[in-house]
Amino acid sequence: AESSMDWIWETDLHGNLIYCSEQCFNILGYTPIEMINNPIFNFLLPSQAKESEQKIMLFMQNKEDIYNLEINFESKIGSTVSVLIHGQVYRNEHGKIIGYRGIIRDITKQKEKNESRWISYKRYACY
Repeated sequence: AESSMDWIWETDLHGNLIYCSEQCFNILGYTPIEMINNPIFNFLLPSQAKESEQKIMLFMQNKEDIYNLEINFESKIGSTVSVLIHGQVYRNEHGKIIGYRGIIRDITKQKEKNESRWISYKRYACY
């Protein structure tokens, strides 16, 4: 997990982070003490936080796995970090759902590149 380029994570049923791989701290710039045992929702991009939290909570309320959920976090220095979330429900030895675990892939550079191409295309198409 520690050598992955993706952020490996685990939350309880309330969205509190109980595990984050080292990549998480590299991507967002927070320390483990600032993130662990805090809701993942605390790190959402403020302007989109309510909508993003609702999307995540819908999966959690329905006890569904999460696939390709695109949301934005805010790094410690205030920059936007675009991610894709994949997660699965996990259960204890009695089959009771106790949280979620999965990966978060940083797609910020990919989105910036695509946006740059679109702007270039629009500029070219105007001529």
